[in-house]
Amino acid sequence: MSIAQDTLREMFEYRDGKLYNRYTRGPRAVEGRVAGSLNKSIGYWKVGINSKQYQLSRLIWTYHNGDIPDGMLVDHISRDTHDNRIENLRLASYTQNEWNKPKLGCNYENGKWRARIKQNGRSIHLGMFDTKAAAQAAYENYAAELHGDFKCA
Repeated sequence: MSIAQDTLREMFEYRDGKLYNRYTRGPRAVEGRVAGSLNKSIGYWKVGINSKQYQLSRLIWTYHNGDIPDGMLVDHISRDTHDNRIENLRLASYTQNEWNKPKLGCNYENGKWRARIKQNGRSIHLGMFDTKAAAQAAYENYAAELHGDFKCA
């Protein structure tokens, strides 16, 4: 990220997952108002700074923690990309970020619930179950073993 933490703190005030403009930077960036807008095509909040667009979650991470290391992403723990509260953000590698996405799960087939999960691009059959809850539990347990804190929430 090319914007330093101290610059972000001069420009914005953080409150509950949002950045507020400390001063007017332009007609759409008015002092006291929420910075940025929702980019509906990708589902993330973006903030324009010096004619460049930044993902809000990355700005908030940098605002609180400093630079994001190379090769790391800011992951939404809850998978809700609109929830940019700092407690819902964490650093993740590209691989860890992929783990925090829903993968297959369970579906109803021939009177039973089938549980399966993706690992390294392969679908792994976890079993057939009488109830959806049992299939989901098998999925969650396997996901927890594979991915730890980065399992799909």
